[in-house]
Amino acid sequence: MRMLISGLGGRSFGSPMPSLQLENGPGYGERPVKFVRFLGDGLAAAGGSDCLTLFGLRDGGLSPLAALTLPGDGACSGAWSPENRLFAVCMEREGGVAVIRVEDGALRLASHFPGPAGGREGPRFRSAAFSSDGRVLYAAHTALDRLYLFTLSPDGTIRSSRYVQLPDGDGIRELLLREDRGRLYASAEQVNAVMSFSLEGGEPALLGKIPSLTPDYAMPSHQGSLCMDRAGKFLYVSNRGANTVTVFKTGADSPTGLERVAEAPVCGDYPRRAVLTPDGKKMVSLNQRSNSVTVLPVGEDGVPGLPEKVLPFMRPSDAAFVE
Repeated sequence: MRMLISGLGGRSFGSPMPSLQLENGPGYGERPVKFVRFLGDGLAAAGGSDCLTLFGLRDGGLSPLAALTLPGDGACSGAWSPENRLFAVCMEREGGVAVIRVEDGALRLASHFPGPAGGREGPRFRSAAFSSDGRVLYAAHTALDRLYLFTLSPDGTIRSSRYVQLPDGDGIRELLLREDRGRLYASAEQVNAVMSFSLEGGEPALLGKIPSLTPDYAMPSHQGSLCMDRAGKFLYVSNRGANTVTVFKTGADSPTGLERVAEAPVCGDYPRRAVLTPDGKKMVSLNQRSNSVTVLPVGEDGVPGLPEKVLPFMRPSDAAFVE
């Protein structure tokens, strides 16, 4: 198993399983790397601040191929559509959403949605997800509690935009699209709950939300990331502050279709992201404040156990598996 890990500062881009070292580019000095994605065909992309960088994976290492200055700042997440070779970047401070075309080892800005004016202070666009055909891009606007839908042409041009207004103050953050199950899931970080949307009829309809923490939990905590096993049986959300991962079982007889079954410790501080390995047998938790990456076995019941490995890493932020 090879894994790319990004970090928020210092010499913090590479992989300890096995080691992949970056010779230059984002991740060195004080430049943060908020996210990393494996694109297939020996390519990966990583971004942060106002920059997106394309890398080639060659001979056990990474080589920068191209870099693009984004039309904004605070790049915090990316989504990849292999169907149309489009990459979407969300910018949480300013700049909205950028759609970038990836071809011939180059990055080209295809279109840009600057984002709405006004609204309360706070993070703006935080995450995005493409439909399987690359024609629709979903994006979460945290400060305005909106789920945006962009219709795209095959070359990445934004043809139209609309949004679903969500309950004020929920703080929609992370999106997880499962078209095979007719669902879109989102974390609501300000209320520590998971939203479930039906995709019947083509428009996301909010079915409800389910808490990720027990009612008696009184310390500060905010959700980090969502992930799901390939079979779509279990949904996971990381809890930054509680330092746990909450496990939900899908297919439940409830409005959301989710049942909370367990909450497991990640054995690290502030799990910014928790991801499953491709086979679903392990969970990798990126613990920003303890400068560690914990590797947890996942049982048949979907619940992560105690760490098999603890890897030192400076302020880890994201991970991607090279399949």
